[in-house]
Amino acid sequence: MSLLLFCFVAGCVTEEPARYLEFGCEDIAVVGRIKTLNQTAIQGSDPLSDWQSAYQLQIHIKRVVRGSERRRLVLATAIAHAQIRDDRDFLIVLTPDGAGGYSVAAASLWQYRPKLSASCLPASGIR
Repeated sequence: MSLLLFCFVAGCVTEEPARYLEFGCEDIAVVGRIKTLNQTAIQGSDPLSDWQSAYQLQIHIKRVVRGSERRRLVLATAIAHAQIRDDRDFLIVLTPDGAGGYSVAAASLWQYRPKLSASCLPASGIR
């Protein structure tokens, strides 16, 4: 009985999506799709070399949820353990990079209906 309970509890934890995404006061939040344009492995000194990559992304914006962005396609960067799938919509929090592009601060599958946190975090308080 205890083994069955352990498997059930572990399954619930791994399937629970993020409910609230934090965002900075200068960030924008959009619903859209993420396409990977390029990937570069990050070299590090830890024993798991190449476990993170820097990604060059194209964000196809379907709807702006917070902030202002007129373009429907924007470029962004991200540091991640794995490539983000391109066949599903996401709620994406984007931080302006000062050069017309963005960095991905957070993303969650839209099908789970994630929400933004109640208020923004000052630039010095996020990430």
